[in-house]
Amino acid sequence: MPNGAHLFFAPISPVTGKDARAQFQLCKKRCHQYGLDFLSTYVVGMREMHHIASIIYDRGDPDCKRRAHALLRDLVSDAAKVGYGEYRTHLIMQDQVANTYSLE
Repeated sequence: MPNGAHLFFAPISPVTGKDARAQFQLCKKRCHQYGLDFLSTYVVGMREMHHIASIIYDRGDPDCKRRAHALLRDLVSDAAKVGYGEYRTHLIMQDQVANTYSLE
């Protein structure tokens, strides 16, 4: 990718095949919707699974950059709606991610 840059979408979930498949399908669908490649991996611990999806884009192309950022915003919202919290996020997303957690 020329002028390659990346963002990460990294939700945490229980260690189940159901959760892995749900996150895979969500990410793949959204990446294709925004015309970006789908590239991800899972890191499985004793009690949690991190799904790390890399959003690779051309930072020299304003439209590609806009699509990558919109993709990440939608993925964070979609994941929060089904109960997945973010493991880590880019600074541009910190407020949206913080707002997905309950203060109760």
